[in-house]
Amino acid sequence: MKLQLRLASRLALLFLAAGLVPLGVTLLVLAPRGQDALRTSAKLLHQAELEGLQSRIDGALDDLLSDVRIVATTHAGEANEAERRARLKFLLDKHQELTIATLYADGQKLPGAQAFDRTEVSPTDLDDHERRARPLLGGGANASDFYASARRREMLITLVIPLPGQARYLATELSLKRVQELIARTHVGRRGIAYIVDRHGQLVAHPNLQRVLGRADLSSVPIVAQLIPNIERAVSSRPLTVVTDFSDEGKDQVGAFAPLARLRWGLVVAEPREDAYGLARATWAHAGGWTALALALSLMAAVFFARNITRPVAKLVAGTRGLAGGAFGITVPVDGPDEIKELARTFNEASLKLDQYDADNRKLLLAVERRYLEVLRALVNAIEAKDPYTAGHSQRTAEFAVAIARHLKLELDEVKEIEVGGLLHDIGKIGIAEQILRKPAQLDDAEMRVMRGHPAIGDGIVGDIEMLGRIRSMVRNHHERWDGSGYPDGLRGEDIPLGARIIAVADTYDAITSDRCYQPGRPPAESVPILRRLADVQLDGGVVDALLRALVEMGQLTAEDVAQPPIAGAVPAPTRRRPTLEIMVPTPPTNKPN
Repeated sequence: MKLQLRLASRLALLFLAAGLVPLGVTLLVLAPRGQDALRTSAKLLHQAELEGLQSRIDGALDDLLSDVRIVATTHAGEANEAERRARLKFLLDKHQELTIATLYADGQKLPGAQAFDRTEVSPTDLDDHERRARPLLGGGANASDFYASARRREMLITLVIPLPGQARYLATELSLKRVQELIARTHVGRRGIAYIVDRHGQLVAHPNLQRVLGRADLSSVPIVAQLIPNIERAVSSRPLTVVTDFSDEGKDQVGAFAPLARLRWGLVVAEPREDAYGLARATWAHAGGWTALALALSLMAAVFFARNITRPVAKLVAGTRGLAGGAFGITVPVDGPDEIKELARTFNEASLKLDQYDADNRKLLLAVERRYLEVLRALVNAIEAKDPYTAGHSQRTAEFAVAIARHLKLELDEVKEIEVGGLLHDIGKIGIAEQILRKPAQLDDAEMRVMRGHPAIGDGIVGDIEMLGRIRSMVRNHHERWDGSGYPDGLRGEDIPLGARIIAVADTYDAITSDRCYQPGRPPAESVPILRRLADVQLDGGVVDALLRALVEMGQLTAEDVAQPPIAGAVPAPTRRRPTLEIMVPTPPTNKPN
């Protein structure tokens, strides 16, 4: 017994010594190198994101300048008034971000050489435009400092572009709304953002529009302070892209910046350092965990090396059971006769290969799910292109539905199904004629019957696809009502599938807060009393409460907003050409549904 213990101790020390050398090399050499590689990769991703945004913004401006050259080459200065106005109107129609265009010659506005968006521009705006444009006449292309329109809730600049001929210029007012929307849609990593500053460090575009309208000054932020000198320098040289670490309000950040030379702006992307370098930090933790595991396995193998043959066989049996239970990648440290060692080696190789196959299959499944959702979104975008007033409606409905499902603590698979159901809930509209979808006036009874057929059409479409079978009820029944007055099946209360009830609430909220051709969207806070009024009449009250909690968490509502009482009586009258939306009950009108 003493000899056996002594031999086991020596073998244990031998295995530990042999295992510590490669593990030490891995931990002290390879892990730091891996960390550096991961950090470099994170910075390259920031640089790629920055250059992509820079290219898109510069490309949009290049398109605008190209069209201005077309106006110039058609001798706009020599054309008659009608031709000038027509060419300028063409320029405004093609570039929705242009709200005013004016031709000047010798410092004077040419007769009839002005076009503007009458729905957006007031006489005061025209006077302000001319006041800003005149100091910029002369020399090359010039741009004013950006300025805010509180009425339109957007940022603007005045851009003056020289035309061929002596002292001839085109002055335009350029809305930065699309730039703001592009920046708001940009996500860097998990919590990172992008924003644009001018040469003074003031915000031009930022995910938080209020900060832009408030002319927030970021010149004291280190990365902006480093960017500002490069903005003027980039006007006469090739713009540089710089990736750096910095601190903002006591929070460590990783960011990249590049000048936008044409307008003397600067573009910044930034992400919390803990997110950007999270994988690098996890490398050390994983290395330590795997080191401890490897040492433990080595010690176990050494201690049981001298035991009888039943021990290795028992381990093989236990390993086989684990493998059968789905624990791929497990290895069995077995020693003994050559036959058992060979069996153990074969088992370990098979287990590792199964683990690799399992990992590859999981990656493939995730990739397929992503592509699947991308295809669905492309299909939804194609459908919504038939009705520009509902563009993005299905995506927003899906996002709100997912938020509701999470607050109802549904299983992950159910949440994914609800996301797909939200994306495809209006797929039946692909079978509705465009003249009905886009009709700006009230639908007649025949048209209303056609429109109410879109849930059944959608059910028929997804019903033929096996993998979409679980969302059929969401597509078919998202217009059912809690009181049983909905369509197409007239279901009532909890007879309506939960997924359809969730999508109905999400659909209703987006319809209330989105602009449509027949009524303007309401602010989120004004939707609360309307939703309360619809609860337990048209909508499931529990689902409505879940939506309100989700909106508070998302920052769209406050606790004070949620505490508003329901609207008493009928919903307020519409402000445009149609009656209010069909969702605005208790008295169901005959107009177009969501």
